[in-house]
Amino acid sequence: METALKPTRRRRLNAALLARMQTTAQVPNARQMHHARAAGDSAQIARLAPLAGREAMAAGANRQAADYLSIAVELADPQDEASLAALLFEAGEACRLVSRLRDAMAFFERAADVAGADTTLKGRILQRLSRVKWTAGQKAQARTLGDQAIALQEGADTDELAMALASRAQIAMSDYEMEASLPVAQRALEMAQRLGRKDIVSHALSTLSLASLFDSADHNALYIESIEVAKAARSPINLTRNLSNGGVVNWYGLRFEEALYLFDSAIATAYETDTIEQVDFHQGFRVHVLDRLGRWDDALATARDILSKPLEQSSPAIMLRLAASRIAMRRGNSDGGEHLDEIEALMGAEEDGRHICDVACLFAERAWLGLEDAARAQARMDEALALPFNPMLKEDFLDWQRRIDPARLPGGLRELHAPYQASMDGDWAAAAAHWQQAGDPYRAALALAEGDADAVARALLILDRLGAARVREAVLGRARDRRLDIDAPARPRATTRENPAGLTKRQMQVLGLLGEGLSNAAIADRLFVSAKTVDHHVSAILSKLDVASRGEAAALARKEGWL
Repeated sequence: METALKPTRRRRLNAALLARMQTTAQVPNARQMHHARAAGDSAQIARLAPLAGREAMAAGANRQAADYLSIAVELADPQDEASLAALLFEAGEACRLVSRLRDAMAFFERAADVAGADTTLKGRILQRLSRVKWTAGQKAQARTLGDQAIALQEGADTDELAMALASRAQIAMSDYEMEASLPVAQRALEMAQRLGRKDIVSHALSTLSLASLFDSADHNALYIESIEVAKAARSPINLTRNLSNGGVVNWYGLRFEEALYLFDSAIATAYETDTIEQVDFHQGFRVHVLDRLGRWDDALATARDILSKPLEQSSPAIMLRLAASRIAMRRGNSDGGEHLDEIEALMGAEEDGRHICDVACLFAERAWLGLEDAARAQARMDEALALPFNPMLKEDFLDWQRRIDPARLPGGLRELHAPYQASMDGDWAAAAAHWQQAGDPYRAALALAEGDADAVARALLILDRLGAARVREAVLGRARDRRLDIDAPARPRATTRENPAGLTKRQMQVLGLLGEGLSNAAIADRLFVSAKTVDHHVSAILSKLDVASRGEAAALARKEGWL
């Protein structure tokens, strides 16, 4: 009915309704704002926009808050600099929480310019601006602004100083400057505990769980505690971050299923609470986990979906392009270099060590597959070799260096995670067993490929299941160079390669009936084939899935969503 009215009558009725609403204190500002906009009443819009924005923030409706507060900034009095600075900060904060990074950065930068002598507000603005700059990939500026925020607040314990310390410790940890991060995070934790700020306590605990990752047996307890404290503090932004950081802790611990669960929880919480500031980062790391679990179709589909939309964050933009390149390269769909120019541009001269190692791994894998000049690849590897942080933070890179040129490996590489240490010690069988236990089929196949003829044949089956056609040929070629007599399984037909389990259509039918609990005889009756034929199919299924029983095969199929 409203849209059927003539514009002048519609404006008049909205104005009358707004006037009626303002005679009572019961009508939310957001509803009044709706009618003020429909009435075209700029004075009422200017009055209501900041009120509605704060109301939305308090309710956790952050996208709505960002819209209202952005309007409020446009209509604010530029002469009232104190009020404007506070309003700009609020608009920047709302935009930050919903990942409108460019808008948040612009609001915070403008707020810093007009904050004047209010050091508390100025410190708060610089801390948030530092965080947004870091997320956007402007990392040198982020470090400088973080240091300035601390210097401005130094003195007695305050909420703002505790938050500035916690944020700076987070950036140092993300830089892999663990020795620099730990004391700052510890100071932030102790100050926040004295102030009773549970949200900052949870933030600092989460940073400590990662900064002490390989120096303390308590890192698991720390990330779990950080999640519980964030829940107690009712702090959605910290809860999503801490769940994601728990995923990173488990990722580095090679506990990939646990990592996937925590990243899924972080993403769900971010959308449920309208705090999607870091959701692209959570998604980027989640795709890396799917890669390690051999769920390449899921990883590739997710990466392509996210990359089809504008991304303001540099880190997930890099991670997703790396994952898409690796999987396409291993399957033979590309040479893995289609995203390199974009990755180089995103990294610039400020990127952190994790991405330097990841890019070096891609170059090394391309060289190992004969797709990259060895000298050019080694130049990228040398850059990663020079990074001064703990070898356990660059294990995958070191494993690729071992394959390309083991003579360049640093000495004394001990106490790595079990599969990496086994490979460094030349024990391919132990490495493969560890990777199988961790749920990483691709690295299990690479370890088996270094073994005897039977091990290589097993590696080929795994690679067939993954659809890694290019890697399969490389593994088979290297085995023949070693004069191994390989009883190589035939390459699967196209219909088999399209199946994530590497099974034929008939084998998938049999697997589905196993999932229903049918016996071989009952399956034979259902499919109008002999029981002996079903026996052969079941044996092939158990071999391809690398499981010991029909029940395990059915359980795996349900878990992977193949049925």
